[in-house]
Amino acid sequence: MKNKIIQLLLLICCLPALTGCIREEEYANDPIGNFEQLWKIIDEQYCFLDTKGIDWDAVHDEYSKLIKNTENWWYRPCPTMICLTF
Repeated sequence: MKNKIIQLLLLICCLPALTGCIREEEYANDPIGNFEQLWKIIDEQYCFLDTKGIDWDAVHDEYSKLIKNTENWWYRPCPTMICLTF
């Protein structure tokens, strides 16, 4: 009986370690994937979008078209998109 209780306690202690991992979306390491990840980080972490009246979904729609149509993706649309938050 004592052995069963110890096994149960070990299982209860180890259970959070097995289920506690945060699963994050994987993004491709290309201009579109990097843009999507940057957009999502700002969307989830930046708290002043509403205060500043920024429609972040509209920003995504506008700038995602630019990412798909440029080779120098980082030097054009992404810094401009980030500057909208200042």
